[in-house]
Amino acid sequence: MWRVLRDRRYLHGLAERAGFLRPLYKRTVSGAIWLHAVSLGEVLSSAALIRRLRAEYPGSALFVSCGTNAGRQVAEEKLSDAVDGIFYLPFDYCFAVRRVLRHIRPASVIPSHANEQATMNGKLVDGTKTARFVNLVRDTDVFLPLSGTVMEFNGRGRCVVGCTTTRQRGDR
Repeated sequence: MWRVLRDRRYLHGLAERAGFLRPLYKRTVSGAIWLHAVSLGEVLSSAALIRRLRAEYPGSALFVSCGTNAGRQVAEEKLSDAVDGIFYLPFDYCFAVRRVLRHIRPASVIPSHANEQATMNGKLVDGTKTARFVNLVRDTDVFLPLSGTVMEFNGRGRCVVGCTTTRQRGDR
């Protein structure tokens, strides 16, 4: 929120940051995957995973959220053919995050955490930005990538290898 107030360039996308997605992103069926890549570097490092998910699960909707203007621009340039939607990440407030969750209804959320050590010994580290985001994403499985491993997903959009999960809501 402070970034928007300090830098007018971040006013673009303010509605998305409040959780109001474009009507183009129609409500998805369950099984969607939301990759939360905050920075330009996280967008770039997630590109291979996104392309692999698209190839392996062509019927699942894939969404990417970006926190920076540069990340959003590169995501649109490099990933628009592989995902169903690219939007600014919602503010870290429950009203914004839950609005996005209600709209895209993801089976899985994958927060990229390349800019911080969000996991240690396979567990989420309290007090990190990733931990705050995970706490806002209630009733949705959140899969945290483990360093040095390749993530694998099953047909229901759930990570089965290369990740740790913060909650299991069960099969629906």
